[in-house]
Amino acid sequence: MKGDLENLRQDLLEREETEGGELAEPRRAARYMMYRKFVAAGHGHLGQHIRVRIPLCVIREIRMAFPAPGCNCKGLALAECTQHGYTGHKDSLV
Repeated sequence: MKGDLENLRQDLLEREETEGGELAEPRRAARYMMYRKFVAAGHGHLGQHIRVRIPLCVIREIRMAFPAPGCNCKGLALAECTQHGYTGHKDSLV
């Protein structure tokens, strides 16, 4: 998964360099994809509305790789940040 993270981060940085500035939506989409990859690797496909809590250390690493524009939170504060476009955990609907 670390290789996927680095490849995706490099692609995003190149796109931002070409288009100029930090792009919020591609960063959000990259975080979402990496969260899904992490859950799928550990639990397989869970199905619609079935969620598991992702460890804060994983959230922090993914957010460090793809930070929201304007967010300067560091460490655990970054993993727990619900500002700067981060939505946080959503509970299961089932």
